[in-house]
Amino acid sequence: MIGKFYERPGSLSKSAFAGCSPQGIRLAVRDHSKIEEIPRGISETLLDKELKNFQIARKGFTQKIESFQAAQAEKKKQMFAELEKKLKTGLEKK
Repeated sequence: MIGKFYERPGSLSKSAFAGCSPQGIRLAVRDHSKIEEIPRGISETLLDKELKNFQIARKGFTQKIESFQAAQAEKKKQMFAELEKKLKTGLEKK
């Protein structure tokens, strides 16, 4: 492989030498100022966005379930109170 030149469009110069050396492959960058344009902060990936949307939807669904369960518990409580009231009035009549 000694003597072969590799070039990626826009990234390496023709003087980039690729060979088998103890240091590995040597590459030269044509426009090193492009390195400065690489964002340094951690950008939010699509997977992160989808995960957040799922968590928000899951939280909303959980809240719906909790409110439904609370409403059912209240209905059950009222139903037993009404049944108890009817039983008491039925016993008082006898």
